[in-house]
Amino acid sequence: MRSTIKKRCGRSFQVEQVLEVLGFKMAAVVGIIIRRRRISSSSSSSLDDEEFFQQRKKRKLRPRITDYADVVGRYADNEFKSHFRMSKSTFEYLVNIIRGDLIRKVNGCPTIPAEKQLMIALWKMATSDSYRSVCDRFNVGKATGLRAVRRVTYSLHKRAARWIQWPVGDRAITVMQQFEASSGFPRVIGAIDGTHIRIDAPQENAPDYVNRKHFHSIQLQVGNNCQKIMFINIKWFLQLVCDSNMLITHCYTGHPGSVHDQRVFRLSDVANFVEDAEKFPMDSHLLGDAAYELHEHLLVPFRDNGHLDRTAKQI
Repeated sequence: MRSTIKKRCGRSFQVEQVLEVLGFKMAAVVGIIIRRRRISSSSSSSLDDEEFFQQRKKRKLRPRITDYADVVGRYADNEFKSHFRMSKSTFEYLVNIIRGDLIRKVNGCPTIPAEKQLMIALWKMATSDSYRSVCDRFNVGKATGLRAVRRVTYSLHKRAARWIQWPVGDRAITVMQQFEASSGFPRVIGAIDGTHIRIDAPQENAPDYVNRKHFHSIQLQVGNNCQKIMFINIKWFLQLVCDSNMLITHCYTGHPGSVHDQRVFRLSDVANFVEDAEKFPMDSHLLGDAAYELHEHLLVPFRDNGHLDRTAKQI
């Protein structure tokens, strides 16, 4: 009986040992299987991530007008000028001057051609189109279009003094002769006036930018020697002086639209010019409208106080 029990107990103990060993083995196998599944799942997920990032790196191309720059090349000169506010020959002259400023000089993605950058900038300046519309027309991204406009503007600003020059010497004499021949006024070296450049209402001090025409603007004072001017389709107050061929000889801007023309004049360099006889050879002078004050070198219309005769009113 005891031997039987011992045998049975020994067998049961052996069975328990076997089961315990098998349990450890099964646990090890299950652990291996789990680890392998984790490794395979992580590798597949990493592959999925790589595919995802590769797809994100691919540039998404929107449908745009793809050949407009080529179409521009086939425009007649008058049609080209109606779009870009200058002739083809002037465009080529200008792009050759500023080309070096429009090409990136560091490693990276190549910039779009200088001709295309100038087209984008001129179109944006000459029309009221949004960047979205302009960039869609020229088949570039909005960031590319914005950078093109900034490059062109900065390049032209650097060279502004090359073309915007106060007439001196023989040039001043020629301007006076042309003014007298066209208008009958003797010894006129330029005409001065201001205009408003429209802007969106600024976040700060917005009422200061509302002009007498009831829109927000910044002033530009222009003095010119009276060729056509390409106007930018925004509104500041702009004071310009031009000559008899409508060539700008002085430009001043930056004041809010509510500032009066005379105050803009006093704050500009022209206010110092009129005190300098060398700027006005042969006792010459500027012509201005009634917004300006009379000065030795700045003639304005007679003030109509009700006592002017017909001749004075015409002047």
